[in-house]
Amino acid sequence: MAKLHVELVTPERVLLSTEAVEVVVPAHIGLLGVRAGHTPLYAALKAGPLEIKCADKNLRYYVRGGFVEIKPTQVNILADEAMEPSALNPEAAQERLAKAQEKLKGMPLDNPEHAKLTTVVEEESALLAMAAC
Repeated sequence: MAKLHVELVTPERVLLSTEAVEVVVPAHIGLLGVRAGHTPLYAALKAGPLEIKCADKNLRYYVRGGFVEIKPTQVNILADEAMEPSALNPEAAQERLAKAQEKLKGMPLDNPEHAKLTTVVEEESALLAMAAC
């Protein structure tokens, strides 16, 4: 089976460099399933689970923001933030989610804070969903 070279990079370091059979990336346009031979593509990442399926194991990371570059034999994930599931803190995420939801109650859509708080709700909800798996 053809393989992809996958790199997961954050501003701090290269988190992962491995060979994989398939990668599932959370993009703003939806989940992107990538296998060797995929058409080249660039996409913005949204908060959610990144799944890397290797021949002998599956790897999962929570990513928040950034971009993915897809080539026929390579996937480069440039994430603003990436964490292994063991590093997730669901209690803190639940607290941030509750605060954002409370602030959003009754807030007009044209308030500049509304978009920021909506993003917090989306990101923390994605983190909690992944932590529950």
